[in-house]
Amino acid sequence: TQFVSTANYLYEQLKNDLKDKRVLLLTGRTDQKNRERILKEFAPKANLAREGEIDREGDILISTDVLSEGQNLQDANYIINYDLPWT
Repeated sequence: TQFVSTANYLYEQLKNDLKDKRVLLLTGRTDQKNRERILKEFAPKANLAREGEIDREGDILISTDVLSEGQNLQDANYIINYDLPWT
């Protein structure tokens, strides 16, 4: 999604509705250390996470367009662009 408020909304809704899934949130407000941890939890193979480095893989990653380019998320099965363009 493009907007932080939308990402926060989606995160809260999915986290509450999908209790058996691990939902992660990454925005431009996420500090670098947590950003690296979240990326490794969501895509451990693509981001070369070492054994024991993460406790549990993330199932769903909600992100703003901060991840629009240059990120290796090849572990993902689906990518959904939540915002529709107006043009």
